[in-house]
Amino acid sequence: MKKHTATAAIIFGTTALWFAGCSPLASKDKLSDGTAGDISMEVAQMSSESSVGLAKTVAVQQEFADTVVYSNEIVLQRWTYDPGSKWWTRSFEDSLWDGRAFTRTDSLQFTDSASQLLTTMPAWVTTSGWTHIRHVTRHGLVNTFNSRFAMTVVVAKGADTIATWNGTVSGTWNGAVFSNTTVANVVRKFANVGGVHWWRFPLSGTIAIDNPLRIWNVTFTGGGTAEVAVTRKSDNKQKTFTIDISNGRENE
Repeated sequence: MKKHTATAAIIFGTTALWFAGCSPLASKDKLSDGTAGDISMEVAQMSSESSVGLAKTVAVQQEFADTVVYSNEIVLQRWTYDPGSKWWTRSFEDSLWDGRAFTRTDSLQFTDSASQLLTTMPAWVTTSGWTHIRHVTRHGLVNTFNSRFAMTVVVAKGADTIATWNGTVSGTWNGAVFSNTTVANVVRKFANVGGVHWWRFPLSGTIAIDNPLRIWNVTFTGGGTAEVAVTRKSDNKQKTFTIDISNGRENE
């Protein structure tokens, strides 16, 4: 098996390197073009790299000395801890059935109840929160996607364990540059489903997406779906649709 190598730099205060995608102004200005679906899916997917997913993938990766395949992901760089910066990093590739292929580089820092950085792998939800920065590039089919997600997560422990995601998104989708794109109060519950503990689909929260052509307002509605209202800037035409956030599919 061919060994893969990659350098996953700590993504801290840097900007995304953008693809030279085709001009968004040269293509048909569709109101539902995949932008909201991709952003929403990525925000939801990032939870799998939190304390639960991180602990599981580290355990699996220790069994391999070469390329690691975990849950259909090809791991280019395994989770690695840098004691100087106190960041965990990894890089991996992922593909969907429809031909979309992703390369993701994740950097995480975990904190305890006193807001001190944890230097060992947190088990389950022993962490009180974390910072997660991701660079994602997507290729395949027609569109390109190259963006930076910067999230902070706060965990509240009570009768239920709840976490709230907030952050920003920058970069491009099909050549269109994002501005003022924010993730606000995305709430998820930590639950036991079939004997497996996972962060469930977002119960609530919003994403506000802005690019030169359109403004999207995404609202998570629970159960793996989100509602979207989009406005085209050139003529203020509006449209609503839903998203299956498990795969980013936009349903008109």
